[in-house]
Order: sequence, then structure tokens, then C-alpha cells
Amino acid sequence: MRINKPKPQEDAPDEWIVTYSDMVTLLLAFFVLLFAFSTVDATKWKKVVESFTGEIYIIESDNSSSILEGDLGIVDKSEPPVIEAVSEVDNATNQKIQENFNELYDALVQYNMQNGMQMQVMMDGPEIRIRLSNHLLFASARANLNNKARETLTEITVIVKKYDGILKKLILEGNTDNLPIHNEQFRDNFELSLERALTVLYFFKYEGDFSPQKLVPLGYGEFNPIADNDTVAGRAKNRRTDIVLVKVT
Repeated sequence: MRINKPKPQEDAPDEWIVTYSDMVTLLLAFFVLLFAFSTVDATKWKKVVESFTGEIYIIESDNSSSILEGDLGIVDKSEPPVIEAVSEVDNATNQKIQENFNELYDALVQYNMQNGMQMQVMMDGPEIRIRLSNHLLFASARANLNNKARETLTEITVIVKKYDGILKKLILEGNTDNLPIHNEQFRDNFELSLERALTVLYFFKYEGDFSPQKLVPLGYGEFNPIADNDTVAGRAKNRRTDIVLVKVT
């Protein structure tokens, strides 16, 4: 009797082919992700990097450039061209502000010379200081502007107002000599000097229409002398009101 032998089973597919197929699929997905990241929004990518590393890197603004450039193999930490462009704009703006500030100084000096005003105009870095003797503005031991003072301050505010946009602060400083004062209005020189600074401040606010946010009153009393208080001439110099114009930076 003939016995039929079972046919040998066909060999199953090699298992390595399945593993290889999975690896190829993963590689394909990986490169698709890389391609997508190469055009990712810079702001969103910066947040992703920061969340993983705790550091912020600068992304190239040119979408045609790959973000896979740089020391980390992820982002480019070099300064992008846009930063240089902003810097150039800032420099041009600062130069224009300085030119206008110089024009303001020249206009004040010219006004002082043409009208024979007994005031000083000085520039020191980002500040222009207009120094007015108190006898031009106030009666002795008083803080009310006289008529001549109002005319002078009107001319000054008109000139300064043209350059209001480049001014950050207008500081009004009141100063006195060291002779004691005590009357029905003021307890001492501190109060007198501050009240005089406020008087000029309110003139700039209401007559000159300057923003209150820019106006700063200071009263130094007798404690900010520029001359010797032991002489008549020195005390006269110390009795003054300064208008300090501070440009934006």
C-alpha cells in the first residue's frame, strides 16, 4: 500500500521584510515632517524650541531658508537681516530727533539775542536748560507772574511747542537764595520755590497746552545754589527758575 507523504509546507515570508517595510514608512514620515518644519511659522517654532530647551533662538525670517542650519542642527542663532534694518531705521530716527533738538536750541538762543532777554540757554547732552532770573518773573517773596513774565513765557511756549513731539519731559525747577522767608503765604524757601515752579508749570499746561504727563515741578529752595549766597550778586544768581527740556531717547 502506498502511503502519501504530506507535501512540504511552503516557506513563510521572511520576517525581516515586514520590519524593513515599517522602517521605510517611518523614514518617509520623518522626512515629510522635516519638510513641513522647513517652512514652519517662525513664531510658533520659537515657542516649540523654548518649551523643550528653555532658551530662545532667533529664527531666520526668510522662509526660503531651512531652519536646519546652525550649530544645533535646528535653528540659526545668527542675527537676521531684519534686525539690522530696524537698527538703521532707529539710527535715522535718532539723528532726526537730534537735528530737531539742535533747531530748538538755536531758536531759543536767537529769541534771547533778538529780544535782549536776560535769560540763559544751555544745552547739556539730552537737555536744554532755560534759566530765568526770578526778578523777571516774580515780585519779591511772591509766586504770581507779572505781565512781562507772561509775555516772555508765551514766546517761549510758542517756540517749544513746535518741537513738542521730540520732548520727553519739561522739568520746572524753582530756586531761592538763603535768606529766610516766612509770611502769610509761605512757610519757608522750599514752599516758595515749589510754588513758583508750579506757577510756571500751570502756564505751560494751560497757556502752552502741554501734556501734564510731561510736566514735572521741583522746588529746591535755597539748597541748589549756583553761586555764593554770602554776596548780594551771588544771591541774585541763585534766585532763579529753570525750564529743563528733556528730549526723547
